[in-house]
Amino acid sequence: MGYVKAMYVWPEEIPSEEYIRLYFLEKTLRQFVIGRLSMISERWWRQRVRGKTWKDAENIKKGEREKLVATIDLHPIWYVDFMDYVGIVTRHDNWRDTFKMIFRNKEHFRVTMEMLLPIRNKIAHMRPLSVREKKNLDALSQDILVPIWERGYNEQFVKPAERLKKQGRNREAENILRGGFEKTQDPWIAYEIGKLYIENEKFNEARKFLEYAQRYLTLPRYKELAKKKLLEVEKRI
Repeated sequence: MGYVKAMYVWPEEIPSEEYIRLYFLEKTLRQFVIGRLSMISERWWRQRVRGKTWKDAENIKKGEREKLVATIDLHPIWYVDFMDYVGIVTRHDNWRDTFKMIFRNKEHFRVTMEMLLPIRNKIAHMRPLSVREKKNLDALSQDILVPIWERGYNEQFVKPAERLKKQGRNREAENILRGGFEKTQDPWIAYEIGKLYIENEKFNEARKFLEYAQRYLTLPRYKELAKKKLLEVEKRI
């Protein structure tokens, strides 16, 4: 009896760049949610996240700790599903009190996350993306990250630091930006710290933060900004 031999394509390309981009997209969104809700309440995890979401996350964390040797005690939000962020961000009181001023349009945020989900799942399972999917990843990531950086972190850290710089209070400006980076580990804030250190002619410190920014700023045009500043540092050194 004959049979048909299936022919499969073995992917030559490992989506490592997309994986890093996805990791920092999720990490940025997660850290931003923590930061914004923490400003509302120290007990935000139970008060501002629906019961099923935080219970499921805590149960997953508990199960992991029972099966594996725990090395890092992560906040339970690291265990929520990707689409749970939609429920947290668009929840009526959370949206009203903090996220509306960042993402502006609740339905647009929801649709963006829904469109990201299948791309996210392909990357998580190390399946290569098509050219179109890569372009979609860029566009959809931008719709999430740019509001966080330009309406969130700029208002919270960058603009206050700029006002202090204009007053000649560079040390205080540095403290605000460094404090923001310590809280978030965000590459956009690292980029702003690098710019400040260039102005203060601290070129070795500038290079350290700009290298971090260039590596982890997941959007091409932002990565290019960090690259240009790095070139400036190298010339001035």
